[in-house]
Amino acid sequence: MCGVGPRDRPVRCPASDPDRQRQGVHRPVRTRSRPGPVRFDRICAGHDIGHLLTAPRSPTTTGKIERFHRTLADGWAYARFYDSEAEQRAALPGWLHFYNHHRAHSALRGQPPITRLTNLPGHHT
Repeated sequence: MCGVGPRDRPVRCPASDPDRQRQGVHRPVRTRSRPGPVRFDRICAGHDIGHLLTAPRSPTTTGKIERFHRTLADGWAYARFYDSEAEQRAALPGWLHFYNHHRAHSALRGQPPITRLTNLPGHHT
């Protein structure tokens, strides 16, 4: 069946699917739960950023993403009480700066991620 697979992941549809042939579609396409690109896709396209989906059943990649989401929730979203959503949003850039520039990461032997970047503008003379 064409459409959306488990957890709203797009699935490839075989070109031989009778429903698709009746609709005049004769090549595989990727579909989503809503037709057309979602807002995130439009924002990415507007900034010339490719949007890749995590492959189904890829626990290593999914685990890394889930761990970041937990760190984001614990370190920023629920770390303290915010009086408003605007106040919470305003705190995000500062937390991301701390996460990328100052927080020790065990996978980087205690160094922040910024130490791994070698292609920053203005740093190559």
